[in-house]
Amino acid sequence: VAAHRLVFWQRGMALHKMGIDCPVMLRFSHVVSRTLECREVDCSAPPIGNKGLGLLLDMVSCSPAVETLGLATNDLNFDSIQLIVKSATTHPSLTSIDLSGNPITQTGARALLRLARTNHRIKFIGLKGTQLNTEAITQINASLAENAKRRGHRELSSALPVSRLCTPLPSMGLPSTGSANFASSASTSLSSSHHAGRSPRASG
Repeated sequence: VAAHRLVFWQRGMALHKMGIDCPVMLRFSHVVSRTLECREVDCSAPPIGNKGLGLLLDMVSCSPAVETLGLATNDLNFDSIQLIVKSATTHPSLTSIDLSGNPITQTGARALLRLARTNHRIKFIGLKGTQLNTEAITQINASLAENAKRRGHRELSSALPVSRLCTPLPSMGLPSTGSANFASSASTSLSSSHHAGRSPRASG
């Protein structure tokens, strides 16, 4: 426990020197385990900026529970956008990233478009108040819509009962009046064939 407290104190001092006051990054359990146990991580207010982003993404990359990442109004530069794309591309559960209010350029837009086309789990990227033009935002949103459609199809397929997923076998020309009637019909036919083929006894 003493060693954990030391790690926590050292991390707190390092973040303080960097001017970072993010409650998520200063939670004791998160600092000790270096992972985040929550589904939603919001570092928009107070912001962590470009300095704290690398530390946060190190934790997010090791945290499969995280689904939503809020990084609005953090004054993120292109290098930071690249770090986000690198971390999010292979993340197993991340679906939403809010980058609203950041000075994202067209170069950053291409990196985000690549993310949307690579990680099909991503279905929302907040881009309100950025420097991106309408065409770039439209392209990114179109890829995100495709991701949401794919996810919906997978969820629908997994929810369907087995009888809906399997192709029914052909009827093979069998009667549809029920197995009992079919068995009776087959028995009668067999009996008739047997009598018809019997040779008559010689009379003497």
